[in-house]
Amino acid sequence: MDLLTLLASAIHDAKNQLHQILADAATLAKMNEPAVQAIAVRLEHRSRALDRRLVTLLGIYRLGREGMVNITEHHVADLLNSIAVDWVGAVVECDEALVGYFDAALIRAVVSDALDNAQRFGRGQLL
Repeated sequence: MDLLTLLASAIHDAKNQLHQILADAATLAKMNEPAVQAIAVRLEHRSRALDRRLVTLLGIYRLGREGMVNITEHHVADLLNSIAVDWVGAVVECDEALVGYFDAALIRAVVSDALDNAQRFGRGQLL
C-alpha cells in the first residue's frame, strides 16, 4: 500500500469517527440543560467543519491519483442549497436555471471554507 492510499484510508476512518461524534452531539442536544445543549451545538459545528476539511483532503487525493478534475454540468442553485444545509440560518439566492461546468467537489470545498469563515468572523445571516 502506498502512502497516498494509506492517507486516504486514515481520512475515511477519521470521517467515520466524526460521524459518531455528531451522533453523540445530537444526543446531547436533546437534553434539557442549556449549557449541555450549547456544548452540543459547538461540537456539531466544529465536527462538520473538520468533516469538510477531510472531504477537501480526499478531493486532493483524488486529484493526485487521477491527475484531473471531474468537470461536469451542475445546477448551481442545487449545489449551493446542498452546501447551505450545514449552516444554520444560511440563505441561498440563486437563479434556479443557472448551470455551470465545474468539479462539484472542489467548488463545494471552496464555498464551504468561505461560509465557515463568514460564520466564524461575520455578523448576521449568511446570504
